[in-house]
Amino acid sequence: MSTLFVQLGGLLAAAHHAEGGAAVVVESKQIIDTNPAAQVAGVRLGMSVREAKTLCTNLTAHEFSPKSCLVLLHEWLDIACLYTDEIEYLLPHQAFLDLSKHPRPLEIAQLFLDHLERRFPFSQTAGLCPTKWVARALAASPLRDMPIAGLALARESVQIIEPIAPAVRDRLVFLGYKRVKDVQNLRFTTLNAQFGALSHTILAAANGGLHQPVATNYPAKRIAESLSFVGGLADTESIAGAIGDLSRRLFAGLTNASFAAKDIHLRLTFEDASREASKSFAKPFRGAHGLQFALVR
Repeated sequence: MSTLFVQLGGLLAAAHHAEGGAAVVVESKQIIDTNPAAQVAGVRLGMSVREAKTLCTNLTAHEFSPKSCLVLLHEWLDIACLYTDEIEYLLPHQAFLDLSKHPRPLEIAQLFLDHLERRFPFSQTAGLCPTKWVARALAASPLRDMPIAGLALARESVQIIEPIAPAVRDRLVFLGYKRVKDVQNLRFTTLNAQFGALSHTILAAANGGLHQPVATNYPAKRIAESLSFVGGLADTESIAGAIGDLSRRLFAGLTNASFAAKDIHLRLTFEDASREASKSFAKPFRGAHGLQFALVR
């Protein structure tokens, strides 16, 4: 497995038009992106706005809006599609790429990052590792290549081990295991005596295990069907019947592709006009009847 994690610094700020003076993008009162002027002032990711304003009194904060980032999101992830068809984006400026199908994943990763550097002015933080969470946790600038996850983790604080709950990490520190290598060197019997059933998870994570596959979500998967009628349809009952047929075809397509859908878009074209409607639902459609109900609503 070779998973590449990429984060583009400044993309969110650019998408929110945070230009000129020092500006940041904020979510849940924490800074998730900065523009160059804010970086020069010492503002860092993860800071609260209040903390950042002690460093930069004229700081402007923009509340994170995913819709504002759609254009830039598509621009850089469409480039990613040239290098792999397995992409999981987390935020508009963060994504995992599965490069395991390439015989030389490091070379492909560097080519991709070079492509981004030529195309965009954004800074890059990247990590390449067989373990997905390690690729993200230890990402650096320039690209950090970590073919052996456990070796890359050894000198880090145990607080970096994301798969382990914070309370468990705190307990490891309390017991004197401050570095990941301290946990790696423990006898399993000792660890088991202190953590019981959690011991296997702790040891696996400390050695760079607990890999999860890239959950592909870009580009969005779609199932489309269409019906046309020579001479048109005469009444609403005929239209309802056509929608029922369309629903069965769509659900068959979803089933065959092993997809689950919560969004639907319908276009009706008449002799002299057309109508379109879109709707999102909280839960995936269950069966052709659920799809038909969604379409007629």
